[in-house]
Amino acid sequence: MVVHVAGASVLSNSVFRGGYEVLFTPVSAREKRAVKPLADVGAARTGDLIAAGLAQTVLVMAAYRTPYILTALALVFALGAAWVAVRLNAGYVRSLERGLRSRAVELDLSEVRDGMTRSIMMKTLGPLEISRILPGAGGSGPLSMAAFPSQEEGRLADIRSRDASRVRRALRQGRVTMDLVPDTISLLSQDEVAREVIQALREAGTEPMEPLIVGLLDPSEEFAVRRRIPLVLATYIHPRAVEGLSHGLADRRFEVRYRCGRGLTHETEMDPRCGVPRSVVYEAVLREVQVGAGVWEGRAILDRLDDEGWSPVVDDAIRERANKSLEHVFTLLALAHPREPLKIAFRGLHVSDPFLRGTALEYLESLLPPEIRKPLWPYLEDNRPRRATTAKPTEEALAKLLQSNESIVIHLDELRKKGS
Repeated sequence: MVVHVAGASVLSNSVFRGGYEVLFTPVSAREKRAVKPLADVGAARTGDLIAAGLAQTVLVMAAYRTPYILTALALVFALGAAWVAVRLNAGYVRSLERGLRSRAVELDLSEVRDGMTRSIMMKTLGPLEISRILPGAGGSGPLSMAAFPSQEEGRLADIRSRDASRVRRALRQGRVTMDLVPDTISLLSQDEVAREVIQALREAGTEPMEPLIVGLLDPSEEFAVRRRIPLVLATYIHPRAVEGLSHGLADRRFEVRYRCGRGLTHETEMDPRCGVPRSVVYEAVLREVQVGAGVWEGRAILDRLDDEGWSPVVDDAIRERANKSLEHVFTLLALAHPREPLKIAFRGLHVSDPFLRGTALEYLESLLPPEIRKPLWPYLEDNRPRRATTAKPTEEALAKLLQSNESIVIHLDELRKKGS
C-alpha cells in the first residue's frame, strides 16, 4: 500500500502534471490565472472526494464483493479517461488556432519544444505573420523567411501582384496553404480571376473556413469579396460553415444575404444534417419583407456565378422574370419547408392565369404562419375576391397545387416564347 501511494504521488507530480500542463498552452494568460488554481486544486480535490465516496459506499453495501466492484469501477473510469484523452487533441488544436488568430496567445516559437504546437503555429499564422507579431522572429532567427520554401515565397509574390496571369500560375502550383489564404481571399474582388480563386479555395479543404467566415461578417471587407465568399463556404459540409452563412443572412447588403441563402440551400442538399433552425429562417424572412416597395423592387444581383443551380425555386423558365427579393424569400422558406411544392408555388405566382395563381396563393396561405403571411402578402399581389380567412388544410391545398404543376409549366413556357 505504501509503495502504491508513493508511486501515485511521484507520477502525479511529474509525468501527469507535465502532460496536462501542455493543455494550458492555448489559454490566454488572463484566463489561465483564473482557471488554473481551480483545475489544480478544486478539480483534484473534488475527484478525491468523489472517489472516496464511491469506495465508502461499496464498502458499506457490498462488503464481500468489494474488490471486484472497485476493480470494475476503476476499469470503467479508466476507459472513460482514455476516451476523453483521445478527444483532447482536437480540442487543443482548435483552441490554439483560435488563440493565435485572436492574439489572445503569443508564443516565442524558438522556445516551443512541443512538435504539435510548433506545427499549429506555423500553419495558423504563416511565415510573414509570425515574423511580424511574435517575439524572437527576426530575419536572422529561427523564423526567418529562409526557413520556408522559396516556391511558397514565389507563389505569395505572384498572388500579391494582382496580375491575372501570375495569379493563375500561383493557383495552379498546388493547394492553397494557410500562409496564402488571406491574400487569396482578397483576390475574390478581382473579376478576372474570381472563378479560379473560388475553385482554389474550395479545393483547399476546410482550413480557410475561419478566415472566410471572418471576411464574410466583416462589414469593412470589400463588398465584392463578401458577396463571393458564400460560394466557397457553401461547399464545406461543416456545422461551422452553416453557422457562418446563417449569420450572413442578417448582413446589411442584399447580395450577401442572397448568396448566403443559396449557400445554405446547397449545404442542406449535400447533407440534410446541415439544417437551419426554423426560427432563424423566419427571422430572416421577416427582415426581408419589412422594407418599402421601392427597396423590394429595386434589388438586383451583380454577379452571375456558379451558384445559379443552387436555387431551390428558380429555373430557366422564370430566371429572367423572377423578382430577386421574392426569390430570396422563397429560397429561405425552402430551408424550413418542402422544396418542390414551394418551387411550384413560386412558378404559379409568375403566370397570368388567375386560377393557377390562386392555387399557388392558396397553398402559401395554408402553409405559412400568420406572422410571416401577413407582412409577405402585399408583395404577392393577391387580387382574389375577399373571402373568409379560414384556410384549407395544407394537405388539400398541396394536392391541388401539385395537380396544377403541369399547367403552370405549360403556361410559363408560352409566356417565355412570347417574350422571346
